[in-house]
Amino acid sequence: MLPPPTARTGDIQKYLALGESVILILRRHSMVLDAAIGIWLGTLGAGVALGLASSHQPHWHLGVIGGWIVLAGAGLLAWKTGGWWVARYVITNERVLLIEGLISRRVRAVPLSKVTHTDYRRTLSGRLLGYGTISLDSAGTHDGLRELTTIPRPDEVYRLIMSLVSGSGSRPAVEDASLVDTGPMPRLLL
Repeated sequence: MLPPPTARTGDIQKYLALGESVILILRRHSMVLDAAIGIWLGTLGAGVALGLASSHQPHWHLGVIGGWIVLAGAGLLAWKTGGWWVARYVITNERVLLIEGLISRRVRAVPLSKVTHTDYRRTLSGRLLGYGTISLDSAGTHDGLRELTTIPRPDEVYRLIMSLVSGSGSRPAVEDASLVDTGPMPRLLL
């Protein structure tokens, strides 16, 4: 079972509509940091190698160059880790949002009432490490949030989204029949 939203929701509340409530907040799987960790390990190895070689070529300042390479790799890892830490998927009773950005904030969303098709994928590594991707296709638009990538516990998240899309989740019922969204307008072909 998915845990209730326990993260601080103060900065999330400003992106919610009136009456919209948060059901789940989650980060991408830490697997998204694998490239940054690989680069950092590569720069660490290069820095150590240059540091060891500096005793043979002292006038080339290889130790200083190696130190700067290690520092650059650590800076990249810190930047990517900060971006991963800030980025959150927020599932509400009305929408799925992606909030991301360390310096400038970007919020993308898809209304659950507009979702027409979902696609759920788990690669072999995703099955072994516990992450997956859910695509949300909405009627008539290509903007906004289209994929929830590298999400942890994807089976449970998929079931939650499907229950909200189908109306069996915690989405409130619409009382006025004229307010019910019937989907895109039919096209007249001449």
